[in-house]
Amino acid sequence: MKQEFKGKKVQVPKILATTTGYKVLISMYRNSDKENYARSIAGRERVTYAHTVKVLSRMEDHALLTSRREGRKKLFELTEEGEEVAERMESLVSKFNQVIEKQKDEGEEDSCE
Repeated sequence: MKQEFKGKKVQVPKILATTTGYKVLISMYRNSDKENYARSIAGRERVTYAHTVKVLSRMEDHALLTSRREGRKKLFELTEEGEEVAERMESLVSKFNQVIEKQKDEGEEDSCE
């Protein structure tokens, strides 16, 4: 998905524009102290295991995370770039939620007048 930002063409990986992609990335970021296996991420985020594996694979293709085998399981960890993207996405969503709350509050004030 190519978009323009400040006059420059920017390619945003589709995986980051999906709800599941966002949930998986943020879940790994918030739970970086835990072992992030596909099944544990899927359970935390209430997403199917198969879809979680697909999302993790695409994120690995984009160098947002790495994986290693531990017996039969595959452990995923965010790369530095993945952590930075997650931090920025979380900050962006937080700011967006603040704007929405402010608009709601202003709307309630307007309806009281």
